[in-house]
Amino acid sequence: MPSTLHPNSPVYGLDFQAAYADHCFGLDSDVFEKLSDNASAAIGVTDASGGVLSIATGATSAADNDGCYLATKGEVIKMDHSFVLKSKFKYSEAGADVANVVAIGCMNNAAVGTVLAANGAGPAASFYGAMIYKVDGETTWKCVSSAGATQYIDDTGVTAASSELAGFEIQFEVLPGGAYGRFVFLIDGRVCTKATSNLNEPITHEVPLSGATEMNVLCGGQTGSAAEEVFYLDAIAFAVTT
Repeated sequence: MPSTLHPNSPVYGLDFQAAYADHCFGLDSDVFEKLSDNASAAIGVTDASGGVLSIATGATSAADNDGCYLATKGEVIKMDHSFVLKSKFKYSEAGADVANVVAIGCMNNAAVGTVLAANGAGPAASFYGAMIYKVDGETTWKCVSSAGATQYIDDTGVTAASSELAGFEIQFEVLPGGAYGRFVFLIDGRVCTKATSNLNEPITHEVPLSGATEMNVLCGGQTGSAAEEVFYLDAIAFAVTT
C-alpha cells in the first residue's frame, strides 16, 4: 500500500474483502448493482486489454443530469472501523468540462441524483462518507468528507480528465478515543495536497463519528449536458479492519 501520513495506521496490510478486479470478470451481481435514472444506462465489459467496465449514463433520450453509478448492493462499510477504498478509473467528456464524476467514494443511502446534486452543485449537503470527485464546469479533482452536515472540501489541483487510467484511493482510520476519524486521499499513490497551499499541505479531514451510519462503496457519474457520458473502471476494491 502507498505511504500515507501515518505509517502505523491500521489500514496497512488489509486483505481486500470484496472487489471487482480486471481481466473480464464482468459485473458481480451478488456484490454490485447499477444506480441509474435513464432506461438505456448500462454497465458492461468494453473492449480493452485486461477487461474494463464501461459505465454509461444512457444514449437514448439523453438528458442533463442523467446518472449512472456502480455501487455495492449493501451498505458495507461504516466509520466505526478503519478502511480503504480503491479504484482504477478514467473518463472522457462529451463536451468541454461537462461531466460530473466520482472516481471512488462511499455514501450512506446512495442513490442516483443524491450522490452528486444536479447542475454541477457537487456532493449532497448532508451525508456520511467521502469521495474523490469532479463537477460540471470544473476541471480538477476535489476531495470531500462528510459526517452528516459537517463537511470538508478541498481542491487537489490535479486535472481530472485523462486518456489514461489513474489510481484513486481513500483511506480512513478511527482516531484514538473513537470520537473522531481521519480521511486521507491519494491519486496514483501520492497523498493529495491542497491546491490553495504553497506548502504542499496534505489533504486530511478529521470528522466526528457520532451518528455515523453504514455506507455503499461506489463510482461513476452523471451528465452535465444532454449527451451521454461514459466512465471506465478497471478495478474497484475495499477493505475493512476487523
